[in-house]
Amino acid sequence: MKKKPLLFIIFGIVILLLISIYFYVSTGLHIEATVYDSVEEKPLAQATVRIDEKSYFTDNQGYFQSNVPLFGSHKLVIEKNGYKTYSAILNYQTIQKSNKLIVTLEPITFANILRMAQKDLQSAKSYSFRSTWVSNQGEEEETVAYSLYEISSEGAMHFKWLQDDKAGSLIATREMIKTKEFLFYRDKENAQWQKIDEEKIPPVKLQEPTDILNLFQGTEDPSSFLYVSLDTLFEDPAGRLFLQNELPSQTTDEQGEEIKYKEIKVLKYQASWNVLSGKRDILLFVGEENLRLYKGILTDISQPANTLTDSGKMTKTILSFTLTKLNEEIQITIPEV
Repeated sequence: MKKKPLLFIIFGIVILLLISIYFYVSTGLHIEATVYDSVEEKPLAQATVRIDEKSYFTDNQGYFQSNVPLFGSHKLVIEKNGYKTYSAILNYQTIQKSNKLIVTLEPITFANILRMAQKDLQSAKSYSFRSTWVSNQGEEEETVAYSLYEISSEGAMHFKWLQDDKAGSLIATREMIKTKEFLFYRDKENAQWQKIDEEKIPPVKLQEPTDILNLFQGTEDPSSFLYVSLDTLFEDPAGRLFLQNELPSQTTDEQGEEIKYKEIKVLKYQASWNVLSGKRDILLFVGEENLRLYKGILTDISQPANTLTDSGKMTKTILSFTLTKLNEEIQITIPEV
C-alpha cells in the first residue's frame, strides 16, 4: 500500500518535468526589440508586430517583447501605416547572437520612395529601365524621346535612345552595348555596330536611370504628397509596363502566341508643387506588398525660357519611366564585330 503514494509522487514529478520541458521548448527563446522611424529617429508606438501567428503592438517607447519556440525558424514582421514593412527570420542561431533588436522602419514619403528606388538600382544585379520624354506637347516643335537602359546579371549594359518629331518621324537615334571588355556603338548616321573607345562617347550620349530619378527629385520638397488610390499595372514578358488604359490592342506576339501580362497591385501617390505661373505634378506607383517603385509620371506646365517673345505662352512637358525585371534574368546580345 505504501508503494502507491510513491508511484503517484514519481508520476507527478515526471508530469511536471514534461510540462517544464514543453514550456521551455515552446517558449524557450526570449526576444525584445525597439522600433524607430529611420528618418526622425523617434520610437514608433502602436506598430504591429507578428511572430508566426502571434500579434503584438509596440508601446509608447516603440518597445515589445515575446518568447518564441526553441526549435525551427520563425518569421518576424513589423508593420505600420505609412512605413515600409520590416521582416526577418528568427531562429536559435540568430537569437543567440542578439535577442535585443533595434529595428528602423522607413517612412513612405516622396523623397524616401525615390531614395529607395536609387538604392534598388545601385544594389540590383539586373534591371530594365524605360523612359519617355515628351517636350512641347501639342506644339509644332513637339518631340518625343524614348530610352531603354538594361543591366544584365553578367555585367553587360544595353542603352537605346531615339527621338521622334510630332509626326512620328525619326529625328535621331543612338545605341550602345557595354561589356567588361568592350563598348559597341551605333547611331542614325552609322547603322552598323562599331567597337570603339569609351572615351570617344561624350557623357551626354548616355542617359542613366539615376539621371531621370534626379529630375523627379528636383530641388524642393512637394507642397503636398497624398495617397490617391489602389491601382494595377500590367507587365509583359519583355518588362514593358502598362496601366489599364495603356494596354496595346494587339493581343499576340510576333510568334502568334497570346501575350500574358503579370498583374502588379500598386499604391498610387501624387506629389504637387506650387509653381509660379505653372503647375508640376508627379504620380508614383509603388508596389502594394514590397513598396518598390515601378512607375513615375511627371507633368510640368510652365512658361518657356524666352518669355519676351512668348509672353503668356505655356509649354507642357511629360516625363515618365518604368522600372522592371529587378534581379531577374535579362538577355543582352553582344554584337559580333
